[in-house]
Amino acid sequence: MVLANPLNADVMLDAHHVQAAMWGNPGYVIPIDTATGGPAEGQEAYWKLEDYGAFASPVMEDGQIVGWQNRHPHVTAVVVVHERPHSADWREEMMRRHPAADSSFEAATDAALKAIQDINEAIARGEEPEGSYRWASVYEVNGEESVPLPADWFDGPRDERFGYADGGYGRLSPDPSE
Repeated sequence: MVLANPLNADVMLDAHHVQAAMWGNPGYVIPIDTATGGPAEGQEAYWKLEDYGAFASPVMEDGQIVGWQNRHPHVTAVVVVHERPHSADWREEMMRRHPAADSSFEAATDAALKAIQDINEAIARGEEPEGSYRWASVYEVNGEESVPLPADWFDGPRDERFGYADGGYGRLSPDPSE
């Protein structure tokens, strides 16, 4: 399954929202002691997914995910194709050159107005970059009946891949520490 949003509809295709659509809305559960109203002694807080994931449902034991029930074992991955104009990066860099003097609303407004003025002047001088770049976000599903997605597919310099590792689901590449 490949998703793209070339008309820029109000559709969230970032990692958080795509994974929530695939696995279920995330939530953080803190067991509460009803007698004290505080955290329950001896019970750890944990992440929980609502059980409506389009591709798999978590299998829970004692409040922990111990596996997944695959609803579509023939699906290999979800791929989201992104496109971003070079001018968007350029504008963000111009905005960063004008930090607010302090944390007040007035300082933020002054900094933003100065940045917008610089951007408009640079556009008038013809300095705004043209063109765009693309990248893919790959979310491996690893269906039992699917053909694995080759590791060298969608491995461009901006591409990112999510999948199963170390007993959980998360970013595989680029390395999350980068």
